[in-house]
Amino acid sequence: MSNNDQEKWVEAVFQSMKGSRRATPSPELFSKIQSQIEDSKSKVVPLYPWRYVAAAVAVLFVNATALIYYNQPEEVSSDSMVVAEDGYGQPLISSYQIYE
Repeated sequence: MSNNDQEKWVEAVFQSMKGSRRATPSPELFSKIQSQIEDSKSKVVPLYPWRYVAAAVAVLFVNATALIYYNQPEEVSSDSMVVAEDGYGQPLISSYQIYE
């Protein structure tokens, strides 16, 4: 297609549009668009999946904390140790005869 033919085609297209009217939307279009925007804003995400995630995180946290404390070596200081001395020389029961 030559440059001259292309210009004629463009001019013919413009001439065919001379008698046409500008497109106008239907009167209900604006209200439909507004209602769709409002509907999209009001969608609520259910909390059920988030509850399960929160519960799982809490269980994992408690288990991890328990494992950390369980695996720590417990050091006993000499101050907290009770030393058995000669104070236990006497038996708690002097006679095993319950009924006298």
